Formats: sequence, structure tokens, C-alpha cells
Amino acid sequence: EVGGLNPATFAPTRLVKFPSFDGQEISAFVTYPSAARQPYPVVVLIHGGPESQHTPGFSSTIQFLAAEMGIAVVAPNVRGSD
Repeated sequence: EVGGLNPATFAPTRLVKFPSFDGQEISAFVTYPSAARQPYPVVVLIHGGPESQHTPGFSSTIQFLAAEMGIAVVAPNVRGSD
């Protein structure tokens, strides 16, 4: 649910995967600012505990930071999150 907003105006989000120091693979959703010039600031959102995870979906906070403030948002799923 996006509350009547136009999803075409949302900043794009991509799933990325990268190796950690011990060879484990970490996934993260990265939302990139639409109109910002690089380099841009980054906010890392850490969720609470292994029983939860970041999933693709609408977040007004993430969209505000990326689309309005020009800040990239990285939401990793670390150890125990799938």
C-alpha cells in the first residue's frame, strides 16, 4: 500500500550481495537517490534481531531519505536473516 502515491516517482531499490570478512554472503537492499549527484551520503538501517528481516516493499522513511533528501539507504540482512 502506497497511500495513493505514484510508484513511478519512487527511488529505485536493488538487492545486492557481498562477502563478509569470513566468507559468508550478506544481502542488503540499497535504495539509491534518483536525482542526487555522486558521491552522496549513506544511511545504514539495521533491523532488530535475527527473527526479522528487511524485505522489498514501500517504506515512507526510506523513500523520503532517498527521493527527497538525496541520501542512499542500505538495509542489510545480517547473520541469521534470510
